[in-house]
Amino acid sequence: MSSVKIGIMSRGLNYRGSGIFTIISGFVQELLKTNYQNEVFLFTDPNQNFPFSSDNERIKIIPISPGTNSTIGKFIWDHYSIGNACRKYNIDVLYSPSHIRPIYSPCPTVVQVLDMMYHKFPGYWNRFDRLYFQTIVSLLTPRASRISAISENTKRDIMSILNIEENKIEVIYPGIPDGFKVVNKGESVRIREKLNLSKPYILFNGSFHPRKNLSSLVEAFEIIGNDIEHDLVIKVSRNWEDENLKQQIMNSSLSSRIKLFEAFFAINDLVYLYNEADIFVFPSLYEGFGFPVLEALACGCPTIASDISSIPEVTGDAGILVKPGDVNALSEAMLILLSKEEYRLKLKDSSLRQAKKFSWTVTTEKTIKLVLDAAGKSC
Repeated sequence: MSSVKIGIMSRGLNYRGSGIFTIISGFVQELLKTNYQNEVFLFTDPNQNFPFSSDNERIKIIPISPGTNSTIGKFIWDHYSIGNACRKYNIDVLYSPSHIRPIYSPCPTVVQVLDMMYHKFPGYWNRFDRLYFQTIVSLLTPRASRISAISENTKRDIMSILNIEENKIEVIYPGIPDGFKVVNKGESVRIREKLNLSKPYILFNGSFHPRKNLSSLVEAFEIIGNDIEHDLVIKVSRNWEDENLKQQIMNSSLSSRIKLFEAFFAINDLVYLYNEADIFVFPSLYEGFGFPVLEALACGCPTIASDISSIPEVTGDAGILVKPGDVNALSEAMLILLSKEEYRLKLKDSSLRQAKKFSWTVTTEKTIKLVLDAAGKSC
């Protein structure tokens, strides 16, 4: 088969630590290891940094203007600059890993949809983002040649909300985020000294976004706090603020045992944090996929999570699932898991088996096949 020119919309690499960053970097790094006989063009923000080596003949990095640090810059980049770049470089097929199907594209386009949060939780977004995703993106996504859904749950949401036929959508799970694994105890214990964590702890990793349902986790911890020796460690990114939750923590009778970290962590530190935790708790109300759950599983951390949206797809039988909002059920699950070391060891083993089902090799093979199919080519 002759070489196919594949363009990838890659400005999502600006959002380090996000799901879209994980997806693009994982996909591209797997491409760098393979022998796919195609040319890949990474279309990027002109000021973008890269988490991997770009010294490769088959992957060309093409910065295109304008910069995307403004709303209008992002709009022009997504909907006009990309199309012009595809025409200039004679791109055969364009892959968009983050929802966007450009208004102008001179070639077939494959769009990956991560979730439908802007439709399900519209009140949690600023006016522009809400209108942009609910109108422009929703109108353009059905025009994609093919659609990749990050989970079966997202596929169902796409079909019901955007009224897109099932045969146009393929579910392609991502792989384990790079670096997340079981590490030697002598390595991971360093995080305790660095963060001053002297007690065993329960871990949450995510954001302050209201759908993460952190208030329920704090309430559940308060219910069992006097029966356990653990602290509650809440690690959140800085892209959301929740003053009500901060106040809830301050007013808690266990406030001294709730450790809140609002910062970007280096991958190694985050891996150590998972490895040192006795359990990981993720009471989210909705996830397109749920990368923190997969990270915990890959680190062998026994996990309790919500039984809705895509989360059961990620956990399989390797975690305890509870109904979100049922604080008593959550606290009971936490207490049971913390009090039974044998149960935790069993879940650790099943967690590692479950995590192995998520492979960047498989993700990349399926994505390339979908992209080539959209271009009218075969592997």
